[in-house]
Amino acid sequence: MALYCWGSTVHGELGLGGIEEEQIMTPREMDWSQAANVQQAACGGSHTLLLTNDGKLYTCGNNDHGQLGHDTNNLPNKRPRMSQFKFISALENYIVTQVSCGLSHSLALTNWGQLFSWGSNATGQLGHDLDMVSYPAPRMIKSIATKTVVQISCGHSHCLALTNSGEL
Repeated sequence: MALYCWGSTVHGELGLGGIEEEQIMTPREMDWSQAANVQQAACGGSHTLLLTNDGKLYTCGNNDHGQLGHDTNNLPNKRPRMSQFKFISALENYIVTQVSCGLSHSLALTNWGQLFSWGSNATGQLGHDLDMVSYPAPRMIKSIATKTVVQISCGHSHCLALTNSGEL
């Protein structure tokens, strides 16, 4: 299996490393060790999530709002971004089965139906009762923790979750 990417790479969102090109005009095969194991990809405004068959989640791109889910202390201060895919260590004890992302936020669903969110919370899209503009690390959405979520989807600045009992 091969993974291809194209489009803007200004923020490192294609995971191609430190290339000089700002746009990839035609599909380019990704030279990434885990490319053959990717089961799902999600693209946000300027960030990308890749979920592998073993339930591990990798991200790259713009991290201005913490949408990559990594410790922001280890990223450049001027323009926080990553041009290569990096594993989200905060989710290492979980098996992620589904991912989605909006403009500047991200969601991950686990095999137990637990839902995690991180990134921009400017319009409450993280689903937490937090008075924070953004949250840089995956955090379980406690208000629906007693439900079993089976499907997720993000829009520009909002999210939806479908439960196993058909609740939306």
